[in-house]
Amino acid sequence: MIKQAAALLIDAARDWVRARGADVIRGPVNPSTNYECGLLVEGFDSGSDGHDDYNPPYYAELLESVRE
Repeated sequence: MIKQAAALLIDAARDWVRARGADVIRGPVNPSTNYECGLLVEGFDSGSDGHDDYNPPYYAELLESVRE
């Protein structure tokens, strides 16, 4: 069920950006370009200074499973 929901959300985002002339989606991103973009997919056990992205480990698999 989670994979289906992820696929529906990604499909909706893809349709939204394509309708506006874009052909690339990048993310997740932080609001400022001074911060990291992407997912933290390993190293969850090695402390953080509070500025690191955090995503549950299954996010990478979800996003990879819905690629075109």
